[in-house]
Amino acid sequence: MENNTHDTFPGKDVPHIVRFYADDAALLAEAAGFVDTALAVGGTGLVIATPAHRAGLKDLLADTRNVRFLDAEDTLAHLLVDGWPDEPRFRTAVGPLLAEAAVGAGPVHVFVEMGALLCARGRYQAAVRLEQLSELLCAEHRLALFCAYPWRLFPDAAQAQVFEDICAVHDRAYGSTVHGADLDLKGRSLEQARREQKEHAPKSEAPWYPQEQQPGNPVEGLHRVAPDGTILWADRAELQMLGYHWEEYVGRHIDNFHVDVEIVDLILDTLLSGGVLVDQPARLRRKDGTIRHVRMLSSSCFKDGRLRYSTCITRDDTERNDRAAELAQRGRLLFNAPVAMAIFMAPDLRFRLANRHFRDLFGQRELVGKRLVEALPQLRYGAVEAALEHVFETGQPWCEEELGLVLPDAGGMPVERFFKIDLEALYSAGGERHGVIAVVVDVTGHVRTRRAGNTQVPQARTSAG
Repeated sequence: MENNTHDTFPGKDVPHIVRFYADDAALLAEAAGFVDTALAVGGTGLVIATPAHRAGLKDLLADTRNVRFLDAEDTLAHLLVDGWPDEPRFRTAVGPLLAEAAVGAGPVHVFVEMGALLCARGRYQAAVRLEQLSELLCAEHRLALFCAYPWRLFPDAAQAQVFEDICAVHDRAYGSTVHGADLDLKGRSLEQARREQKEHAPKSEAPWYPQEQQPGNPVEGLHRVAPDGTILWADRAELQMLGYHWEEYVGRHIDNFHVDVEIVDLILDTLLSGGVLVDQPARLRRKDGTIRHVRMLSSSCFKDGRLRYSTCITRDDTERNDRAAELAQRGRLLFNAPVAMAIFMAPDLRFRLANRHFRDLFGQRELVGKRLVEALPQLRYGAVEAALEHVFETGQPWCEEELGLVLPDAGGMPVERFFKIDLEALYSAGGERHGVIAVVVDVTGHVRTRRAGNTQVPQARTSAG
């Protein structure tokens, strides 16, 4: 899923946003972009998140020197009195962090998911109160706050009012799904949001169910779980996926096979409460010790008001996980590349990313969200502006060997410099063009040396004659 960071990420007039998400990889990409927008203009970042999300963001961020990472669980513990967010404690614990982050002149971007932890414990009203206290800080400090909640915490009408209250306290509220839908949730009820998700979901990506295993189809297994977490039954596909024999799998507790303990708690808590898990990511331990990334769809069977068992469909998600890791690696390579690189994204070809070499080369810090000619007005109506549009429209690469630009030097004096610029179209997995990548090399020294050599040759011949 591609998110328009220019429209989503808060600016000075949008300090408080919330994202309801279904895909961790998409959330982390968006959160990393959110923090990077502050870092790109000399600001700072503060991340208050779960261990898994902190690790993911550290991998995605190009530079973490101006980012502070805190554990959401530990931080939350300092804010609560009898399980309820206490305003004096909130200000004492969070206020100094923000004051420290705001020492510089740049903006402060904070990614936080403490409210989601409260919802996971069933303390939904406490989460609303925490958001209200956060809103007060947004009004008092120069910061932008990005909150995140997984969709699975809002499975039915019981959470409808809390969902609306959380959306209402934020300046903007967005909902995303693994189907790629990205919805504006302000003013929407939970029922409306769920209905619109279904309307936006392509038929080819509708919720999946067991199917005959054929070459090329993702592997899907099926098992049943007792209320205490004991596996009651499993089909052959599930056993083959994980490499176990029947007696090694059936009859054992699910925590023997899940890598992440918190996922086990989530599964049991959700199913005991009558909730449904849809496309829940999980990591399962195979018999040979390797890890299998999967997606899970689970629902419960009740009789006379008591849970009898839960049915869980397990789908191999290795390919999508590998793709997410590949994208993360690509992002790190871009930011750390020894040459200047930038990415412009459709539809209006604004900067989506620009590594530090690119920003340093042109003396620009704030690029993300701008069009090329907004960042570099001297390029307006020139060859590069036209070439950028042409490459995106046709897919044909473009190169300029010696583009001359007048840019200020370290002292602010205008100096002519020369650049080699390569533009190449970016393609999605489906083969559609969705952006352009630019690679820029400063060739000023080479051009000046060549020109100096050309001017000296005639003089040498004259003296010889």
